[in-house]
This record gives sequence, structure tokens and C-alpha cells, in this order.
Amino acid sequence: MKKQKICIIGGSLSGLVTAIALSKLYCEIDLITDNQNQNFQSNRSLAISEDNLDFLNKLDISKSLKKEAWPCSVMKLYTENMNEKFSEIFELNNENKEKQILYMLENSKIANLMMEKIKKIKSISIINFKKVSEIGTSGLLKTIKFNNHTSKYNLVIVCTGHNSDLVKKFFDEGKIENSYKEIAITTILNHSSLKNNTVRQIFLDEEILALLPISNTKTSVVWSIKNKKINMNDLFF
Repeated sequence: MKKQKICIIGGSLSGLVTAIALSKLYCEIDLITDNQNQNFQSNRSLAISEDNLDFLNKLDISKSLKKEAWPCSVMKLYTENMNEKFSEIFELNNENKEKQILYMLENSKIANLMMEKIKKIKSISIINFKKVSEIGTSGLLKTIKFNNHTSKYNLVIVCTGHNSDLVKKFFDEGKIENSYKEIAITTILNHSSLKNNTVRQIFLDEEILALLPISNTKTSVVWSIKNKKINMNDLFF
């Protein structure tokens, strides 16, 4: 049986995990990426369920993956009351159960683990810094053109994100788009050691602040602001 040839466009986390998952099948994979540094230098974090973590573990990405996945057993939601103080409005607590509410991962760490895994897989070829200029059809196959070179594939998977030029050029008609008119600021805070297993979200009139534990000494902060111009000099991070 001839191996199926697959092209994955985009080096995001979705592109990396798709390449690893498909490498378990009888196929050859080309991974085309021009944005790897965005993953490896990002201060963003990723929340996944226990089932998602089980799926990643079955892919055998790395023995250290379990150490990087930080368990969170408590979730609390807050809102602002009339006295401009935070009031707890919801709590989900699984501290006395084996199953966690979610796990937190640093994007940069999981991206590095996935790329190290991909480099060891012979059926995956990494094509760096190539811009795809055309996606077409040739009989039952799909064609990809980049740098005046054309390759044919049984399947093409685009993992570049909705804001990419590629998606806007080839898939704009089928795209459902909605703007929440928000900007999100992310950072990672280093702090003294504590029992850091509680996810907190604070809902204000035009802002949402999320405090997401990633270790006993680190917390990922995501601040979403709506309809405001931000003065970077006013940020406390």
C-alpha cells in the first residue's frame, strides 16, 4: 500500500500536535511553518482537560509532559459588587477527588517538547520559513505551491489561525467571524511558594482578569479589556 502524503501548514500548537498524531498512521508528513519562534517565545498558557492530557500522553510526546502539566482542582469566579469589592459567585471544588478540573501548560514549554519529538520522527519533514502562495487541485490530489515549487498531497491541513493571510486568501468565504472588540494582555508572575491549585476569574463591567496557576511559584495572568485604549505605561506587570 502506498503511503498517504499529508501537508500540514502552520507551526502552531495545533499544527505540531496534528503532525505527531498523524505520524502514528501509515503516512508521510510535510510540516510547513514560518512562525515557530512565536510558540517558543510566547508567555501564553494553555488550559486542557484531563481527557486532553490523556490524549497527549498517549502520543508519547515526552516523559516530562506530566511534570509540565500543572493540576488545578479548584475553580472560583468573582464579580464586583456595589462596594467595588470582589464577591465570590461560583466555586467548583474537586480537591477530594482524583480527577482534576483542568491542567495548565506553558505554551513555550509544550511547543518545545512537541518540536523535539517531531525532529525524531522520520516520517515528518519540517519545511521552515516557507510562504504558501497557492493551494489547488490536481485530479484526486491537492497541490501546494511555495517558493515557486509545487508539491502534491492526498490531504492538506491548514493550522495557521484565522488571522493568517492564507486563510483570508483561500477560505474567507466560508469563515464565520465575530469581533468582541477586546484586547488581551498575558504575562507570567513569579511569586513565593504556595498551594497554587485554584483557578480564579474576576468579571468586571468591561474587563476579565484570569489568574491561572502553572506551578507553586508561577501564575499565568490573562487580562482581557473591552473598548478601551491601553496606556502601556499604566500596566503593573
